[in-house]
Amino acid sequence: MYNKWPSFWEFFRNFEYVFWPIETDRGYFVTAIFHMEKGMMDDPNVDPDEDLEADIPQVPDPRFGIVDAWSVIDPERGQAAQDRINQVKDRIQRIFTAEGIVFKVQSYKDQEVVGGVRRSCPWVPPPPNPEESWSSGVRSFDLIRQLMQRVLNMYCNQRGYSEAFFTEPTCGWINVDQVRYEMMSMCAINTLDDMNWNARLAVEGIREITTLDPEFRTTLLAPNDADKHAYVPASDIAGPITVLP
Repeated sequence: MYNKWPSFWEFFRNFEYVFWPIETDRGYFVTAIFHMEKGMMDDPNVDPDEDLEADIPQVPDPRFGIVDAWSVIDPERGQAAQDRINQVKDRIQRIFTAEGIVFKVQSYKDQEVVGGVRRSCPWVPPPPNPEESWSSGVRSFDLIRQLMQRVLNMYCNQRGYSEAFFTEPTCGWINVDQVRYEMMSMCAINTLDDMNWNARLAVEGIREITTLDPEFRTTLLAPNDADKHAYVPASDIAGPITVLP
């Protein structure tokens, strides 16, 4: 599938830093982080057919084709998380090898924590309990946002890549709801932009409220008196309320 998706490889071929959120299980995300490097290539100005025995000189490759450093981050801890990481690592290496992208020796970034257990870098705050596994996508978004800020800071300070990019931990506090608000807002704005701003943001009412006990239909929130008048939106005229079934 990836070989038939040229736009996918444009990220790895044209950018020094690449962040890839990967859905491992249904609704569960891990984050792959890459620092890419450029290598050498055969001089395209030399025709090998002219002299089959000639040594083709090597010139700098204008595109990235080497994984200098990388990691796969799972916010959870334990054996299940490690199994997910190992599965993703194996698949990434096979996919990249088929594309001709090579990995440097010891390019994977992790560190030993306790009892020989290794944890991918950078460190991220774990969810407080297993019930928050739904927040893995939100945590992936927040991690990528923090790492993009690191890249921006390095360029603003005119510093190149350093090991600190992976070794420095991320912020130990995360407001999951605040990140969700930002994600939803970005989706809404991107939708408006895709529609050439010929749309408006709206709140859609729901038929049944299920977050309360007991559950009830929203028609119970309508005025008791069907003849009661209310102001019609965008006007100064009062009109009757229509209660939808």
